[in-house]
Amino acid sequence: MLRTRSFALGSVTGDGGDGVAAWGETAVAGFSGRADAVSMDGTVQSGMWGAEHVTHDRRGGLAFAVSRGKVSYAPPHPESGELRSWLASVHPYLCWYPRDDTSLWGMVGAGLGNASLTGAADVDRLGLVMRMVAAGLTRSLKSDAHHALLLRVSAFGVSMRSRKSRVLPGIRSTVVKIRSAVEASWQRRFESGALLRLSLEGGGRFDAGDAETGVGLSTGAGLRFAAGESRGIVIEATGHRLVKHTDSAFRDWGGKLHFRYSRRRLGGDLSLGLDLDRGAPRAAWSPATRSHAACG
Repeated sequence: MLRTRSFALGSVTGDGGDGVAAWGETAVAGFSGRADAVSMDGTVQSGMWGAEHVTHDRRGGLAFAVSRGKVSYAPPHPESGELRSWLASVHPYLCWYPRDDTSLWGMVGAGLGNASLTGAADVDRLGLVMRMVAAGLTRSLKSDAHHALLLRVSAFGVSMRSRKSRVLPGIRSTVVKIRSAVEASWQRRFESGALLRLSLEGGGRFDAGDAETGVGLSTGAGLRFAAGESRGIVIEATGHRLVKHTDSAFRDWGGKLHFRYSRRRLGGDLSLGLDLDRGAPRAAWSPATRSHAACG
């Protein structure tokens, strides 16, 4: 299981859609499970901060992320242990809106970190090097006052390398994920200014590298309620589930509840948000998710 809580704060100033924004997010996740008779229990703490410049057709910025994790493992024999790690990374990203119905986004990143493995008799430390790249496209296929049809395509790749330690050899790991989905939605705006939106989506996925591999089909659904600009309250619930995958042992599902409160003051925007997640995270990696959300 995975449970996360995140906090976001941002402000935007400027006229005509141009301006600057600063934002920050923190998250805490916990998970537990069992694989090959080995039980695992761990936590991950992460923070991400950034600044971006916004124009009518572009949004570009730089994000700095820090994460720290701890995993305890206990095999059926007495040799239990603990893995601790931290990673710091930098991520420039860019969103581009070439047409009113199309948005493109891209992000690259690089980071350094360290991991320590504590066993029954010794402690081993590994240096970590991370590199990633992500890109995506969102295209509106149909849109009117009540209905919309969207096409989303995204690709993500990350490589993690550990330097050779005193005991363990160097390790190199690569993960590639490609996603495509079509989303159909219906919405209604009330006289009060409130907006209700329902959405359904289905799509395909391709996974390669050192994690799950193969192709699959997934579905998702969402419900969004916005109380209007004067109140500045947004409540959104989404869920997704893997329907079929060539890796028959792989399972992927999750849900998310999002609440946001925002106010416009002195020509700028101030927002405060809270997310509650359960199950597997829908996106491959949170900085890439941030760039995707900024362009969405």
